[in-house]
Amino acid sequence: MNKYFIFILFLFFQYCKNGENDLKSELTSNDCFWDIKDSLSNSLGRKAFCYKFQKNGNCKYYFYDKIGRRIENDDDDVIVPKTWSIESEVIFIRGLKRNIISHSDSIVILLNPMNNKLDTLLKNCRN
Repeated sequence: MNKYFIFILFLFFQYCKNGENDLKSELTSNDCFWDIKDSLSNSLGRKAFCYKFQKNGNCKYYFYDKIGRRIENDDDDVIVPKTWSIESEVIFIRGLKRNIISHSDSIVILLNPMNNKLDTLLKNCRN
């Protein structure tokens, strides 16, 4: 009985780890950007910001101007880390913690645990 329990536990942790690796691979694949769909984007009626996740753990942050051009937001802020990482069901993006609700190859749904609002990341491979 204990062997089966340990085996099932092992499979569960492998599945969680594989899901984490899949998301990491997806976020850094194809040199794509990830548009942020949140309340600001909704109120503007257009894309406002996006992330560029890099394999080395760096995360660039961009804003869109009124005609849709992507401009890197290099604010020289030394307090906000320009990094990202995944730990189990949580992603840390530039110092912000978000719970991973679900993900596919082109959409990631995140929950802000501070205000219980959902953010959606949409894959954008157009440069």
